[in-house]
Amino acid sequence: MENLNNKEAMEMEFAPDAFEFTQLDERIFDKKFETKAIGYFGDAIRRFVRNKSSVVAFAILVLIILFSIFAPIFSKYDPYYIDVNISLYPPKIPGLAKLGIFDGTRKYKVEAKYITTISDPRLVDMKDEEYSKYFFIEYIRNFDSLEEIEEAKYEETFNGEVFYFVDIKYDIYARSAAPRWLKDVTHAEYLELKEEERIVVNENGEEMIVANTFLGDYYERNPQQLPPGKTPQDFYTYRVYVKGFEETPPHYFGTDISGRDLWTRLWMGTRTSLLIGLFVAVITITVGVIWGSISGYYGGNVDLIMERFTEVLGGIPWIVIMILVKMFLSGKVPSLILVGLSLVLTSWIGTASMVRSQMYRYKGREYVLASRTFGASDFRLIFKHILPNALGTIVTGTILIIPSAIFFESSVAYLGLGFDSSTLSIGNLLDAGRASGIVQHPYLTIFPSVIISILIISFNLFGNGLRDALNPSLRGAEE
Repeated sequence: MENLNNKEAMEMEFAPDAFEFTQLDERIFDKKFETKAIGYFGDAIRRFVRNKSSVVAFAILVLIILFSIFAPIFSKYDPYYIDVNISLYPPKIPGLAKLGIFDGTRKYKVEAKYITTISDPRLVDMKDEEYSKYFFIEYIRNFDSLEEIEEAKYEETFNGEVFYFVDIKYDIYARSAAPRWLKDVTHAEYLELKEEERIVVNENGEEMIVANTFLGDYYERNPQQLPPGKTPQDFYTYRVYVKGFEETPPHYFGTDISGRDLWTRLWMGTRTSLLIGLFVAVITITVGVIWGSISGYYGGNVDLIMERFTEVLGGIPWIVIMILVKMFLSGKVPSLILVGLSLVLTSWIGTASMVRSQMYRYKGREYVLASRTFGASDFRLIFKHILPNALGTIVTGTILIIPSAIFFESSVAYLGLGFDSSTLSIGNLLDAGRASGIVQHPYLTIFPSVIISILIISFNLFGNGLRDALNPSLRGAEE
């Protein structure tokens, strides 16, 4: 046997009984797979949770959405109610006021000689033995004595004349606690005040009330024009002098130039901006995926024609599109749809281009060719085999559309092409803050800007996390 060459050894024949099993009594089996199978979305959720930054961003987005929904509902302030008596009040948050921030204070430069006199005799009840406590109550609140004022004053020269000033910082909300206060109330509110004996009366026992509208008088002269179930008194408003009242309730983000609560208005504006972003994202992703899929999958002349169309449409300046849409559709459709339509007309082009590139990337893969060989339809190939592999990229692009739409709406608001002034949005609030003076009242622009910044950062981090989680090539991958 040792002298046999390879050819002879291969030609030898062996009887079957010349062989025997070496492990006849022991059979080897594969171990049973005990681990529960994880589906595609289960694996995606597991990988998303590992991304801590994306989880935090998602939590922040949820909080912002909840605040935009419920904060205006539970707020005690009407976002549209105008009260010029509390115009441009600075932010006041009770918990942070003790730290010296958001304490509702305002700083003034006042003539030193002026603060030693009575601010307004009309605010002082001269029969009150303690009337002196009303002396410039808003100015001397933070000073213990006139001597302290003398120590704090400084001089400035104007046209050769010397003036003495003192920088006064005081709680603007406490300033409202005057001995008497002028207030506009409805007829029903007036009756309630009268019942509570809160209407001021003069020495002759006459109530100090003045009707400040003649609409009630008109209906008294023309009762036939009264709305059903109404009386002329329903249309009267009164200007009443109410005795000393409580300190103005705090406004967390301050008030605007019309005395409207910025906290409530900001969250209502955020709600509108999020709806705009969601509307634009849904339309953009729908049109973009369909257009890009057809263009990239079929290629050739179909791709050539569709790409030339998108190039022509994308070459039109967005400002022109906004103007044309406003010109022809303003007043015919709701402003929400109007602004959303202006953004959608060109925003889908980027999504379509992205989907097209993904089609070219995956349509030549072996599993796609194999599926086509077995008779799979074009629809199944696109939406079952190709798009799922590009889902991460598409989802990321979709998520980023929302903050982009919000930012775009905020930008066009400065040009007067956004929502009308009656519709609250972050862009309109920024525009109103700019008009009121960014330097004098920075909080009017800071808070909306912070919300936009948080939204953009959170949506970016959230989108990146979804992209990695939904990528089929990373399924089962461990860190």
